[in-house]
Amino acid sequence: MKNLVAIVAVILFLGVIGVIGFVVLNNNTPATSNNVVTNAQPTPVPAPTSNSDDLGTINSDTIVVVSIKDMSFPVVTTIKKGQIVKWTNDDGLVHTVTFNDINANSGTITPGGTYDHKFDDAGSFTYHCNFHPNMVATIVVE
Repeated sequence: MKNLVAIVAVILFLGVIGVIGFVVLNNNTPATSNNVVTNAQPTPVPAPTSNSDDLGTINSDTIVVVSIKDMSFPVVTTIKKGQIVKWTNDDGLVHTVTFNDINANSGTITPGGTYDHKFDDAGSFTYHCNFHPNMVATIVVE
């Protein structure tokens, strides 16, 4: 009987030590649930940007709007020489419009921001997003 009492006392002692250790260790770390920090502070989102090349005089017939949405560009956008493409970031992430073969790039376009580029020459112009390389599209200028 003495052995049984001694074993129970040791088990209780170890259990108390374990609980104390658990409480002390968890008081030094943020509260989490499924490895997600629950007391994280929100990261400020920069104000929408409007980046544009030197466009000259603009009227509504010369602007073609391309929406960046759901992590994608329209695969092909066909326009006429002299038209302006206005990319609008309708996504919740930052993006870029980075051309592969011409020196015209948007820089970072924040959510709600825009980038404009005028196409004076005919041809096919492929572009991508620097942040998301799977986002690739082409502007065809006739």
